[in-house]
Amino acid sequence: MLRFLNRGLAGTVTLIFALTVQPAVTVSQPEHNCANQSDLRSYLEEAYAEKLAAVGVVNEQTIMEIYVADTGTFTVALTNPAGISCLVLSGQGWQSIWKKPGQKA
Repeated sequence: MLRFLNRGLAGTVTLIFALTVQPAVTVSQPEHNCANQSDLRSYLEEAYAEKLAAVGVVNEQTIMEIYVADTGTFTVALTNPAGISCLVLSGQGWQSIWKKPGQKA
């Protein structure tokens, strides 16, 4: 089960990396998938009870944010320096896997 989850997470990270490495793909997203970061955060909280759970720097121009609800739904958004966030994907069944320091995956 853990191998499956790790592969799924690796695939998600790979997809996000691919979307940000080729700006034409990210730029061509429909406008309705993007909004001001604070508006998107409020919407995800109100509509899906999703809260910011993780943040990572993808590159100098992009921050990845993962919003998660207690029900297991999740949304991945990419945010640019101007504060515009675009939805990349969403799903169900999110599980946080924490490993102890020094423990191998």
